Amino acid sequence: MILTVTMNPSVDILYRIKEFKLDNVNRTTPKKFLGGKGVNAARVSSILGEKTLVTGFIGGFNGKYFSKHLNDLSPTERPMKNEFVYSEFETRNCITIMHDTELQTEINEMGFTVNNSEIESLYKKIEQSINSYDIDIIVLSGSLPKGTPNSIYFDLMKFIKSLNTSIQIILDTSDEILKRTIELCSENNIYPDAVKPNLQELQSISNLKTDSIDELINSTDIKNIPIILVSKGSKGCFAKIYGKKFSATVPKIIAINPTGSGDATVGALAYALQNSLSNKALLKCCMTAGLCNTLEENIGYISKETYNQYYSKILIKNL
Repeated sequence: MILTVTMNPSVDILYRIKEFKLDNVNRTTPKKFLGGKGVNAARVSSILGEKTLVTGFIGGFNGKYFSKHLNDLSPTERPMKNEFVYSEFETRNCITIMHDTELQTEINEMGFTVNNSEIESLYKKIEQSINSYDIDIIVLSGSLPKGTPNSIYFDLMKFIKSLNTSIQIILDTSDEILKRTIELCSENNIYPDAVKPNLQELQSISNLKTDSIDELINSTDIKNIPIILVSKGSKGCFAKIYGKKFSATVPKIIAINPTGSGDATVGALAYALQNSLSNKALLKCCMTAGLCNTLEENIGYISKETYNQYYSKILIKNL
């Protein structure tokens, strides 16, 4: 079973505007989705065939909307189980504006401030889930709400490993949170089992001025993580899996909405680890899910039929 932790979920609002006019009135019809990296990942894991639980913080009117619509896009036979910690404060909105043919502008609210009591409740939720369900994979993902220490992902990893050393942990975060988490991992020799940075995130951690992904990985303590997937967008992916290097190439497509493709990749990674897929099958699974997300209007969603159609078109090479 897969548990995802989304510290800072959101209600995502998509606007499509043919020609965006700055400093003027733009009229369109919004489309709402439930967001947050871990929620998106769990949804994709569920579509691929795994049972999932979701936790983190939600609250206010948006929190109620979140709970009501959590499984709108999930398979009816495998709904995500809601284990969120509830706050009196409002869950944030994240706005994506698709405009002028190929441009995408995002406006992401910071979210509410959590207190120590709510953080303690999250730890209890995770412990209860591990004790009550057969949890094999835990995904820690996304930005942090105000009030949480920047060490919390490392703290959660250490806590999870103290409860069950066999649980595999996927880390999917960015910027200073990623940098600080890797620093603490290095200092304590406790690492996640998998991580999914992009090139820019690797460059921000490394002191090297290079576009060589392999060199960037080897110049940081990320190299100590068993599974490293580095997205290259439409150019595919570089992967280092248990010491072996691979490249993945994806077919050319016309994207409908790329938002959430990284989350879909992480959801597929959790599914692949849960099912002990081979290195190449794992990478094909991840790349296919990420690709399929771009072909959907919905965020953090894939069609199983489309997944089956594109799986054989993902090319994996040893490096």
